[in-house]
Amino acid sequence: MIDFTEIQDFLGRIEKINTLQELQDNFTEEIKPFGFDKHTCLSFVDMNNPPPNAIQLFSFPDEWVTHYKKEKYFEDDIVLQTLYRKATPCIWKDIRQPNKRNQKIFSEAQEFGICNGITIPIIIPGLYPCTVNIAGDHKDVDPDVFHALHLMAVHYHHRILEIGGDLFTPLRQSRLTNREMECLKWVANGKTSWEISFILGVSENAINFHIKNIFFKLDVSTRAMAIFKASRLGLINL
Repeated sequence: MIDFTEIQDFLGRIEKINTLQELQDNFTEEIKPFGFDKHTCLSFVDMNNPPPNAIQLFSFPDEWVTHYKKEKYFEDDIVLQTLYRKATPCIWKDIRQPNKRNQKIFSEAQEFGICNGITIPIIIPGLYPCTVNIAGDHKDVDPDVFHALHLMAVHYHHRILEIGGDLFTPLRQSRLTNREMECLKWVANGKTSWEISFILGVSENAINFHIKNIFFKLDVSTRAMAIFKASRLGLINL
């Protein structure tokens, strides 16, 4: 049973911290009594080309982070893909690994002591959707621990924004045209550029042009990210 006075103490301690590095180090220590020793706080962006106003805090082994980025695992990671569709906290072991690439991601992560974890999505209008990912070598996550870490992660992210200040400026939100909205809705329905071109009666190149504009206006780099962000901005309903 979790003593939630410990959570209150945690909230008081992080209010006294004034640098992102100290906050990051402190959070790593705070999650250890719950059986976890690694975490990240990451905006939903291309991790190899993050915009300057994205949050990219890593307390995972450097070698794993480098490998994860090099292999572009963030484009296919089933944990992130699940959150694109359903922005609710999840325990990794509860998510089915649908293909060999994801099985490889999970298998390789275990070599770095990342055997299980939880991901807490945090959505704030005007900022990039973000996740706090808490991991370790524990195979199971007690429900009370899950709720405690969820609460801590939300306040951790809030304090990151307070300390970071101007580092995390509001996103560009240009208005999508009617044609771009049409393309976006069909993308959300799983249609390829060729299929959308057939449906709308225009060339495939025209569809790709509109999709590139959508990426620019939403400040994303993949279709999955565009769908996720558009849904959180209320542009489409999933």
